[in-house]
Amino acid sequence: MQLNPVMIHLEAYPDVFHPFLKDTVVFDSSSSKEAQVLYIPKKQGYFLKKATSGNLAREAVMTNWLHEKGVAPEVLMYLSRENDYLLTRKVVGDDCTAAHYLANPKRLIERLAENARWLHNVKWEGCPSQNRTQELIETAQQNFTIGRFDKDFSVNYCNNYSALEAIQLIREKGRLLETTTLVHGDYCLPNILLNDWQFASYIDVDHSGLGDRHIDLFWLLFSLKRNICILQGFYT
Repeated sequence: MQLNPVMIHLEAYPDVFHPFLKDTVVFDSSSSKEAQVLYIPKKQGYFLKKATSGNLAREAVMTNWLHEKGVAPEVLMYLSRENDYLLTRKVVGDDCTAAHYLANPKRLIERLAENARWLHNVKWEGCPSQNRTQELIETAQQNFTIGRFDKDFSVNYCNNYSALEAIQLIREKGRLLETTTLVHGDYCLPNILLNDWQFASYIDVDHSGLGDRHIDLFWLLFSLKRNICILQGFYT
């Protein structure tokens, strides 16, 4: 996780967040253009995520539910106005892109595989997202209809399928995917926190729900290639 000091204007945030944001240095830890994530190093630490209205509702629900299971941060506040805001308490630990974890890739891969096996074998009850698999299939169909397709991603991570080949594969084989397993949905190195090599928490769980374990396995392999193999020089 990158932490870059950033200047903020309090008036750009609802009053309820001002006690957290004022009289402290704030760091930007954003990892995508879709949301701004601020780290607030007060007391035990907080993260404040900001995105367009409605985009954090699912994450707030799933983070709260998973926190009750002991595997996600505590949600302190979710607020939806002209923008969405999600305030969570920092969990002790570092994500798996930390240098001391990447320096031992074999141990890290083994730890992530063990954790994925554990996650997929627990009998989770009352999950708010009951069919993540179908949601993903519907999203793929909608993207195909409107011509949204990431060719570079396909070349690098999906056997260079064309959009037509990809949607045909989904239509032919999608029925084989299950909905019996709780998946993170974005099981990448930046989204798993370890504390001295022991699992601490999942973060960015807006894609989680009941689905097929191969969803997590795909994103784990993607992340290993992106975060470890490229850095280690196995890919150019």
